[in-house]
Formats: sequence, C-alpha cells, structure tokens
Amino acid sequence: MGSEWGQFLEWRDWSALEWRDLQDPLNAKMAHFTRTLNQLYQQRPSLWMQDVGPLGMVITQADSVTGLSYRRYDATGDYTIVVLNLTPDEQQHFLVPVPELGNYTLLLNTESIDFGGTWTTWPTQFAAVAKPVNDEKYSIDVTLPAMGALVFAPNRVTPRRRDHGN
Repeated sequence: MGSEWGQFLEWRDWSALEWRDLQDPLNAKMAHFTRTLNQLYQQRPSLWMQDVGPLGMVITQADSVTGLSYRRYDATGDYTIVVLNLTPDEQQHFLVPVPELGNYTLLLNTESIDFGGTWTTWPTQFAAVAKPVNDEKYSIDVTLPAMGALVFAPNRVTPRRRDHGN
C-alpha cells in the first residue's frame, strides 16, 4: 500500500494513499525500480519457476560477513544469480561464486541513479575466472554496492540442463 512508490507515511486504513507522493522525484525513481523489478521477474522464469522444490535455489555464499549470494534455477537449467550486500559499506573485489566459465550480464543494480542510488556508471559484463569460492570452481569479481543488490544471468543462447548433483 504505497511501498511500491515509496510513500512517505505508513499506510493507514482510515485514509487514502498519498498519491501526491508520486510527484516527488525520488518516489518516481522508486516506482521505476518496482516496475523494473517486476519486468525482471517476468523475464527470468528462474526467479519463480521452481519455488516449491529444492532444485529451484542454491545458496552459494552465506558465511560472508558482507555478502550473500544464491542462484535460482528454472526447469531448463537456466539460472539467475542474486548477490546482496547487507552492510552499509561498498565491497570492492567481492568474489561471486558461479558454476561455469563464461560471461555474465548484470541485469539489475539497485544502486543505479535511475532508482535513486548514486552510481552513474558501472560494468555490465563480467568474465568468470578459475578462482574458487566456497564449493564453486569459478567466480566473478564485482563491486557490491552498500546495502544493495546485483542480479546476473549467464550469457548463453541455449540453457543447459542443471546437474542435480551440483
């Protein structure tokens, strides 16, 4: 009730939503972020397809003080990587575990100026290298925004089936 555009006051059941808040530039950016996130959710079946089973998600990094990462899989083996920074400090050279060599595209950066953040430029393509992180043989080196999230997808024409032993 208003959180999708960043309503300033908490929703109250005895009054209408504060639609005038949409005139605020920062609230408009929040609404743009919500639209973008909804579009990403629709475009990437891996974010929702296997919600009810254990094959839909692999937590790849949960023991780091600064970051958390996981992969979501669809039924074809295509996946989306989500990386979260739960601290107020930007993390340079944060290694994100990935399951294979290749290039990865950044689909979403919550610190984008378009969404009310401060970043005006950043790379969108990342090459995996043979640098192990946790149980993965490969990783990508990213700058993780403070209190932010990054979402990646592998660059491939045809998704490969997921190895259930992985």
